[in-house]
This record gives sequence, C-alpha cells and structure tokens, in this order.
Amino acid sequence: MNVDSQHALHSPDPYPEDEASRFCILLGASNLARGYHALKDYLTKNVAPQTLKVYAACGPGRGYGCWGGMFNVSYPPIVESPLFERVRTRLRPGSRVVALVTDIGNDLLYGMDADSLITTVKAVFERLENLNAEIYTTTLPVYFERDVPAMVYYLIRTFLYPKSRISRKEAIDGVRRINAFLKEIQSPRIHLIPPLDEYLGWDHVHFGWVHSAEAWNRMGEHLLSGLGVRPHRTIHFPRMLISYRAYLNRLVFTEMLKCVPRPANLF
Repeated sequence: MNVDSQHALHSPDPYPEDEASRFCILLGASNLARGYHALKDYLTKNVAPQTLKVYAACGPGRGYGCWGGMFNVSYPPIVESPLFERVRTRLRPGSRVVALVTDIGNDLLYGMDADSLITTVKAVFERLENLNAEIYTTTLPVYFERDVPAMVYYLIRTFLYPKSRISRKEAIDGVRRINAFLKEIQSPRIHLIPPLDEYLGWDHVHFGWVHSAEAWNRMGEHLLSGLGVRPHRTIHFPRMLISYRAYLNRLVFTEMLKCVPRPANLF
C-alpha cells in the first residue's frame, strides 16, 4: 500500500492558507513516527499564542531514497514527498521555517550505498534550503560506528530488517561515512544536533520508553531556537505514552486498515 497515493483517504487540511507565518517540517522514520504527536504538541504550545503549522513525512521503516515500511504499509521515499511543494505554496513573505531531518539510515539496510544516500540527503537539504528553512539534523547512532559484535548486529538486522542482506562491515562503514558527512557539511542553515545515543533503548536504534521524553525535549529546543522562541513547557513521560498510542492508532486504523482518514499535514 502506498500511503502517499493520490487516492489515499485524507482529512481536511487543518491549516488555512493564511493562518500562520511559522512552519515546522519533520522528516524521519520510526522514532519520529512514535514521538510525532508529543513533539507537535510541545512545539505548538511553546509557540502559542502564535500559530505554528507542522508538516511531517514519517513512518516505521521509512527511507529517504528508498521505498520502506513494515507489515503491509509501504512508504515512498521522503525525497520525493509532495510535502515540500505543499509547504512552498503556503509560505508568505516573512514566513519562518524550521525543519528536523532525523532517522537517517534505513536506506543503508535496504541496500543503498553510502554515496547514494549522501546524495539523497543533500537533495533533501537542498529542497529545505529552497524553503529558507533552518535545518536541524541528527547523526546515526554512534554505537554503529564501532565494531558491533556480529551476534548483536544480526539480531538487530533480523528483528528490524528481516529482508536485509547487508553485512555488518557494510553497515558499519556506511554509518561512519554518513556521520562524517553530517559532521563536515558546510552550510549556515544546517545545524547538527549532538548525538542522542544516551536515550536509545536495547536495540540502539529507537529511543527507550523511559528516556524518549528527554530526547524529544532536546530536539524540540533546537527547533524552537530556529523559530526564535524560548521553551516554557516540556514533554513529560505521560505525554509520550499518549504519543505512542496515537502512533499505533494511526498505523493500524489509517495506514493498514484505511478506515480513518490520514491528516492532510502528514505525508
């Protein structure tokens, strides 16, 4: 199922075209899909009484340059998402835009080589820079830059990427190259968020339940700084549980069963 299909069921656009001058673009995979509702709530409440329009392309297993997904849900590549054009048509003179680019790495396990993924991420950055966005990005988990034990790597690969045949060495080399690229990229509009490995769970890929609120608070603070806003509210653990529940509801009822319309700001 292509969840970005022209025939997908959508709810009405929640954002009238002339309602706000501040925009946030969220791009990622499973971590972002799980934390999306908590992060969106955090950002909109901190920006209030000003209005913030939030647009997101995310989903479990989503890739930036490859088709990806899980179960019977298949997502198109983020780089090809109509999200960028949707935001462009809503910008007005003086609009302020921030973007989060996170969960980079699924493409490596789908077989994309590091050079191709770097080219893809550059294209995503370019599309965001064309929107005059302040871009905040995260590295891949530093854990995978190390000599990960074979048993640990193949357990993670089998559990999260059952169809992948990428070797441990190929994955580690790819992570090292992507992280080096992100650390070295030169652009006044691209900002690297310090590694968030301390918040990861057992698989070293997803944020652990106990620490996920701290991780999203850190990323949210960076996004607010790009909007010129100082945070006065934080994400607490109960809000993360609500976000996880919303994620599961959307995954099951919207993207798998297609019985609930998908919000028009999600791609």
